[in-house]
Amino acid sequence: KVDFSDLCQGIPAFITLIAMPFMYSISEGIALGTISFVVINVLAGPEKRKAISPVMYVLAILFAAKYFVIAGGDHFLLDVLCQGFVNHSPADEKFQCEVGVHNKQNE
Repeated sequence: KVDFSDLCQGIPAFITLIAMPFMYSISEGIALGTISFVVINVLAGPEKRKAISPVMYVLAILFAAKYFVIAGGDHFLLDVLCQGFVNHSPADEKFQCEVGVHNKQNE
């Protein structure tokens, strides 16, 4: 039973319930509910953070990473590692950033 009077439980439950039919996927609803539960409880303060288990943190990070990878395409992780300072030339598949150079032709 969900206590909708407690917004830290009610909002993630509502997001989960709404996301499932609109995204045509139970797993997407659970993912969005997990992410929203962790984010809302972290922002709610130290007392609410105690309700979050370490497994929930890991799941929220993994679900969020999935959405970032889907949204960012195949070079998103390289962009993140290079902190946005990436020069990408699609013709020769060469990537450069502050931390080093990656060239697919040399592999």
